[in-house]
Amino acid sequence: MEKPFLLLFLRYVIGFVFIFSLYGKLKNIPSFIQTITNFRFFPQKFSKPLAYLFLTGEVSVVVSMLIGINLLFWGFLIASLMFLAFSIALTSVLVQNIRTSCNCFGPDEKDVSVGHVVRSLGFLICGVLGIVITTHIHQYTLLQPEFFLIVTTGSVSIAFVIVWMNVTEIIKLFQ
Repeated sequence: MEKPFLLLFLRYVIGFVFIFSLYGKLKNIPSFIQTITNFRFFPQKFSKPLAYLFLTGEVSVVVSMLIGINLLFWGFLIASLMFLAFSIALTSVLVQNIRTSCNCFGPDEKDVSVGHVVRSLGFLICGVLGIVITTHIHQYTLLQPEFFLIVTTGSVSIAFVIVWMNVTEIIKLFQ
């Protein structure tokens, strides 16, 4: 029962993260496009197509987490690749000493910090764990978890996501 619980937890975590992220970005797509431009990781002419590529990736992750079954592996893989890309881009912003906001969950005024990279890497670990588990317990994807497990796991995972989304502020408290 441990692996199915952990897989369900990771599935919820990744799903909630991308739901929050997608919602925030869809509220102001031009701001997200500008963020990609500000990161100076790619030429400006690629900002709009990249923004829509990332939004499409976020939608595909949410759909795969909702549907489950054989899509979980692919959803965790896409999520992990996106978190890896985010981590690299955020690190690049820090190394280049670019002062810009992350806008990871919608328009934001806070400059990118080490906390943003830590947050992204933490979610990357969740995605990679999901990949590992889905490659080892295929039979779980066909099982329907009990209602109590769905509710408790969902509650724990949403609390985790909310705390981890704010890890940047938590890190600042200890500095």
